[in-house]
Amino acid sequence: MSRLTKHRILILLPLALYAWFVIQTAWVSDDAFITFRSIENFYHGYGPVFNIGERVQTFTHPLWFLVQSLANYIMDLWRNNPLHRAQIYFLNIFLSIAFSLFTTVIYSFKIASSTRNAVLGILILSSSKAFIDYSTSGLENPLTHAILIPFIWLAFTGEKTLPASLFYLTVLAALGGLNRLDTLVLFLPTIGLLFLLSTDKRKSMIMIGLGLLPLIAWELFSLFYYGTPFPNTSYAKINADISIWNMIRQGAFYFQTP
Repeated sequence: MSRLTKHRILILLPLALYAWFVIQTAWVSDDAFITFRSIENFYHGYGPVFNIGERVQTFTHPLWFLVQSLANYIMDLWRNNPLHRAQIYFLNIFLSIAFSLFTTVIYSFKIASSTRNAVLGILILSSSKAFIDYSTSGLENPLTHAILIPFIWLAFTGEKTLPASLFYLTVLAALGGLNRLDTLVLFLPTIGLLFLLSTDKRKSMIMIGLGLLPLIAWELFSLFYYGTPFPNTSYAKINADISIWNMIRQGAFYFQTP
């Protein structure tokens, strides 16, 4: 057995521990059932809405909604489908676990610079109650992690100043934004920096524009279908009549809470 193989085997134990934590604590929050209802209406031909006849986007994660809708469609092709009426619920959990494990595997074998760092990183994630809890929960977090981790890997490998690399990074950023729009703050600084470092600004700009097409396409659809570019939840939060300074102060109190 080679030294590299032995080192990789050492990673399997903390990976198994992480998988056990995620599976053991798997759950579905009440907010996820908003998406479940939209999936049911969409699947039965009423459109991606919560209430039939009301074009309102109540879910905040279009990509997570579409991934689950596709999974449910494929599952329904199985004539002896054992999930029956609980299909949407269990598929949500299975997909969440799969994306969560994908994230840690890619981190361990593609991003971590050594076996020690891989093990340390997995243990840190495993000890984070927030990360473990929201590796399922029914919301979009595991898919966000699964998009962010290849973005990090690609950003740290290869010739990053080439327009082609910017294209792939921007596609991942667009998918991240499509999954949850405010996560763009995790992607755009890297893309902006690499654009400044690129040698062919014109071609790089074209690649960035092409990479953003998935997000642009959804925003155009949202404007046409819902009449607004953002989900209804964002407008509810923005129009809360709470000053920015009060929000910052309360945010600071949140981080101070043990």
